[in-house]
Amino acid sequence: MRIGLFAWSLFTGKGGIERFASRISNYLLSRGHQCVLYHQGSGKGQPIYALRDGVKTCDLALKDAASVKLARHLIQEANLDVFCVMNSSNIRLWFPAIFNKTGIPLLMSERCAPNEVETIIWNRPERLASFAAADGIHLLSDRYLSSLPSFLLARATAIPNPAPPLVPIDWSKEYMPKKQILVVARLEELQKKISIFIRAFGLLVERFSDWDCCICGDGPDHALYEEMIQSMGLTERVKLLGSVDNVDHYYKTSHIFCLPSAYEGSPNALLEAQSYGLPSVGFSTCSGVNEIIVHDENGLLVSQINPVILAESLACLMESESLRRNMGGRAQTLAERYDEMTIFEKWENMLMRVASHKNHTHLNYPPVSDEEMAYLVLREILARECPMEDRAAAQHRFRKSNMAAQLRLRLAGK
Repeated sequence: MRIGLFAWSLFTGKGGIERFASRISNYLLSRGHQCVLYHQGSGKGQPIYALRDGVKTCDLALKDAASVKLARHLIQEANLDVFCVMNSSNIRLWFPAIFNKTGIPLLMSERCAPNEVETIIWNRPERLASFAAADGIHLLSDRYLSSLPSFLLARATAIPNPAPPLVPIDWSKEYMPKKQILVVARLEELQKKISIFIRAFGLLVERFSDWDCCICGDGPDHALYEEMIQSMGLTERVKLLGSVDNVDHYYKTSHIFCLPSAYEGSPNALLEAQSYGLPSVGFSTCSGVNEIIVHDENGLLVSQINPVILAESLACLMESESLRRNMGGRAQTLAERYDEMTIFEKWENMLMRVASHKNHTHLNYPPVSDEEMAYLVLREILARECPMEDRAAAQHRFRKSNMAAQLRLRLAGK
């Protein structure tokens, strides 16, 4: 097959989408398929995650109505059998317009939990409209299928993200004079709630003088967390490391992993932590996290997004080496549910099923019935001169900036 995959920040992002897009492309190439990884802007140099020789890249440069025509030309020139969009936001609205009447089957891969997509990131009508344009829908969990109306269910497949191969646990780290909690996440308060973790650890520093924290990752709220750590007097105990190339080192040498997100899809960082045998802590209300962490087996689920309650769960693991060892071993056992080769084979089969719609796609032959609201919204999107309005993106930016402003006021004690 000739397969196209779209990952927005392929050359600049170190997130889960970019990582998975690179890994699945390398796998598909090894299986004899041809792969083109499409992205948006900043295509100079090398992608963040290594690609095998033979995986091509292409910048779609989406910005206006004229760019839709150019993108359509680039994609048709590649003579693709199937195209997969890996995204959870209104960026997906570009693709019904690009693929309209091309005959190339479209697979929409949603990378986050549906409730958050519909209430925080985007909205339900346009989410479902983007799915109505697709010949295949990929969600990260069986639980998420219930978010789809019946007329879309037949197109949907649930496949979680894969865990990397298991790494032997070096238990000699338990005899290190300093122990470490690890967070690997994008520094974005709206989703990742790093401030909750920092405040929770701040409640424990005096009690556990032999524990420190490392936070790997970068993002728009990096300066906000620096300010927070300084104001709490934690600069010697909490390290903001930014984006690191040797994250494996931190997985190997850490003792506990924490992912304090409010919402996820199927978080790669947590799956990696499980593969390294790290007992993990997250919130029970966080989709994705509450599937990977089985409470009291491979980690602890915290009942509320609250620093005091999070601190209590962290303390349970910090004070008990035997609990860390037991949960760490169990983490690796349960990580086998997400075996990489099994997940990749499921993806290959899904892409082949969607490719079977070539030249008779849903966009080529739209349904006659207007009963489903999703189709009405889809038609409105296709009628726009520019398929993605700036309004939704502006609202999202405002929401994030407002969140940051509120956090700064809390730090100032106002």
